Amino acid sequence: GASDKIYSDLRNQATDLVKQGKYGEAIDTIGVIVLYGKAKPLDFNILGYSYLMTKQYAKAIKSLKEGEKLDDSELLIQMNLAHGYLLNKNFKSAKPIYKKYQFQNVNDSLSWTQKVKQDFDTFKKAGLPSGDFERVLRLLKD
Repeated sequence: GASDKIYSDLRNQATDLVKQGKYGEAIDTIGVIVLYGKAKPLDFNILGYSYLMTKQYAKAIKSLKEGEKLDDSELLIQMNLAHGYLLNKNFKSAKPIYKKYQFQNVNDSLSWTQKVKQDFDTFKKAGLPSGDFERVLRLLKD
């Protein structure tokens, strides 16, 4: 019981750190849960997203694939995996993921395409390479 509370607190801290743009601290915080083997799919998503935002694309992809093993239907993991491939200059691997889920919602009120656009805006503001963003957005209009 006590350890569940600790992991829950760490998850909340990591989520708050991401919202504050403190990605390095979020990686360290969520990393504790991963280290102890208690990570859930969305923990790997937070870790992967934080790696994306710190331009550690290979680590992001690895983390997101770990999350995918636990739950391959979690669309946030799928989206961040596609983003990881895209930012790592691998459009060929990103494209089928973007296409596969384009008509679904990532949650009860946000479509896949809306979330992709939001993420791309965030990535541009953070100075991440945006060369293929327009290609993906055109792809999602089909």
